[in-house]
Amino acid sequence: MNVASLGKIIPGWGQTEDFIAPWFATLEAKNK
Repeated sequence: MNVASLGKIIPGWGQTEDFIAPWFATLEAKNK
């Protein structure tokens, strides 16, 4: 799952991507 695919699934995701992207990247880094 990635941010781009979520944009197609969740309406309005684009407006919150700037907030979520750094958190998502941190989460991914911790799970590697």
